[in-house]
Amino acid sequence: MAPPPMEEQTMFGRTAQRTAQRVRHALIAALPILSMAGPASAIDLCVSTANQLADAIDAARHVPQTIQLVQGTYGIAFHNRQLAAGTSLRGGYTVNCVDRDIALGNTILLGEDAFFPLGDLTIEGLTFHGRLDIDHDQDTQDDVPSGTDIVVRRSAFVNAPQGGGLSFYWNADDDNVTIRICR
Repeated sequence: MAPPPMEEQTMFGRTAQRTAQRVRHALIAALPILSMAGPASAIDLCVSTANQLADAIDAARHVPQTIQLVQGTYGIAFHNRQLAAGTSLRGGYTVNCVDRDIALGNTILLGEDAFFPLGDLTIEGLTFHGRLDIDHDQDTQDDVPSGTDIVVRRSAFVNAPQGGGLSFYWNADDDNVTIRICR
């Protein structure tokens, strides 16, 4: 039996290894250029279960997320969760986040939630039955960029037990942060 033609031997042998090595070297060479890129843009995530919401909040610790919550009730509490700059939680979405209708009570978060934003944060279209704390303490957390914008808009705090509602705690000497609560 004759050996396979020379092209077939080199295609999956040494030539493929050399090609893979060249690609690897090109990617490594590009890393310094990629590291100079600006901040990451938010990733859109459509969530419809408490487990998906927990996973999205965990992912938002390091990479900004636009978390789109499908209408319903989420009985999960987040304590002391750091959120990357540019993260947003937005309620009122229909199944598969095809459309959006913000209305009191159609997207509900139960319990006490505490977030530590590392930059811009938007919370919109949610009904909280419990407490929402948005905190920053420069003595124990990373600094936030000057000009950070924290926005809570078109959200409600209802049927909260004693001590419920919305709470902001911001301890920072040099941060120029705007906190807006909008209708």
